[in-house]
Amino acid sequence: MSTDDNRPKQGRGRGRPFEPGQSGNPAGRPKGSKNLTKLLLERLDDRAEALIDAIIDRALKGDGAATKIIAERAMPAQKGMLVDFELPERRPDGSMDPVKVQESLLEAVANGKITSADAANLSIIFDRMMAAKNELLFEQKVLATEQEVMRIAKMVK
Repeated sequence: MSTDDNRPKQGRGRGRPFEPGQSGNPAGRPKGSKNLTKLLLERLDDRAEALIDAIIDRALKGDGAATKIIAERAMPAQKGMLVDFELPERRPDGSMDPVKVQESLLEAVANGKITSADAANLSIIFDRMMAAKNELLFEQKVLATEQEVMRIAKMVK
């Protein structure tokens, strides 16, 4: 092994191979040039209404592709669905038993009321709610302990 292998490499270093203002591709796209989408939108701008009318006319004449275009734009697919299932009873303090919540989610999936993806998302939400609640309870306990220590310290003095 030669001593040259141990020397640091010359240059800008990892992640910054070019000097400021120097492009990695000097013959690349010129500044201010427009991509295909921008060019298409500019050309369609004054013809958009006529195109929409033409698609509607074709759909009314039974063209399935035109009907599909209209349906997809007018009624986009829903991203999420409402879920309906039973949560366990709340405890007297208003909280819910985490094990019973997970069991109710599993039961809802098994009965086909919700999907496994819905159950996973709801489980994450419930876990985050429990973590936030536990953090709040911990902070309250720390505050109560600090107050008790201060009270005892005053009594000792």
